Amino acid sequence: MSSGILHSNEAFKYGSLLGEECFKLTGDQDLSIRSPIDREYVVRKFDDGFFHELLMRYETEKGEQLWPLADKFAVFLGADSMVLGVAIGRDDMDILRSALKRVEIDPEARRQMEKALKGYKSNGEGWDFDGHYLGLKVPSNAGRSVPVEEMKAMDKSLQEFLELHNAYKKEVMEQAAKEKGSEYQEEMDNRETW
Repeated sequence: MSSGILHSNEAFKYGSLLGEECFKLTGDQDLSIRSPIDREYVVRKFDDGFFHELLMRYETEKGEQLWPLADKFAVFLGADSMVLGVAIGRDDMDILRSALKRVEIDPEARRQMEKALKGYKSNGEGWDFDGHYLGLKVPSNAGRSVPVEEMKAMDKSLQEFLELHNAYKKEVMEQAAKEKGSEYQEEMDNRETW
């Protein structure tokens, strides 16, 4: 597994857990930060306060010593949000900087995130951490803003793949629920994502 803020084992682990948390809080399957069906929809929701709400959840849990990994979630939330072009306020950027100082992560991931925290403009342009956009290799110079027009062009080519992928994931989950019946549903309801 390659290293870096988006492609480490930790990035996939926390990205998956972030997706579960988004669904748990909203019930909205389309609110996936790691593989959005509609990037603009996700960005709009996050811009409308959901990013800040999630970040404050992590800050509260960290502050109350309830969850020692809250800083890592904050860092990966920030990275995934920057890829999409989410507007991140100055105070929230300060929280991300503080969280990054406290976490142990891959040195390359740290370097990439530090560069993003210095260069991210929070103006709707996504951040290219490593020459990938939502998992696709793209021609770019890593560590730069990605203009909105360029992001929209890449969104279009990614849209069909993500629709098929998410439909498959939904089908697999529904099949598992049918096979395991109410026992599975009860287990999912009682499962803690934190």
